Amino acid sequence: MKIAGLFLLGLLMLYTQFIFAPHIAIAGIIPNLLIAYVIFISTRLSQTAATVLTFFIIIAFDVQMPCTFGLHTTVLLSVAWFISRYHAAINKEKLISVSLSILLVVFSYISLTTLFSLISTQIVGANPYLFVLNVFYNTGITIVLVYFFNLLSYLRITLNVR
Repeated sequence: MKIAGLFLLGLLMLYTQFIFAPHIAIAGIIPNLLIAYVIFISTRLSQTAATVLTFFIIIAFDVQMPCTFGLHTTVLLSVAWFISRYHAAINKEKLISVSLSILLVVFSYISLTTLFSLISTQIVGANPYLFVLNVFYNTGITIVLVYFFNLLSYLRITLNVR
């Protein structure tokens, strides 16, 4: 896919995140579909292109949440940079190694956003069961979406306009 196609995919994922994701929430946990998008573009593009594309899509996501403005952008830019540098485990053919790599990425993303939320709102205590559910629910959805995006990248779609 070219960069313009990946940008349009990012806009579609952003739209899906706002419209569809709240309808598949479990126990109040809305899955973050953009994690899969960031992983996919970080493995497909150069480090600079992936960082720029991640910034523009995730800043649009952050604009919708002014109380944590910049949090998701900062964390997902770090994820994009890390994956762009060390994406050998995510590009493997084995489902286990890809799943464990994605689990690590999702765990670090949710840990950092949860830590920031706990510090900024000064809530005493958090439910560890919801944290674990959040990690595994987002990991499952991210694995499915990353494989779906890889399948889409192998398809060749052309439009004949006359």
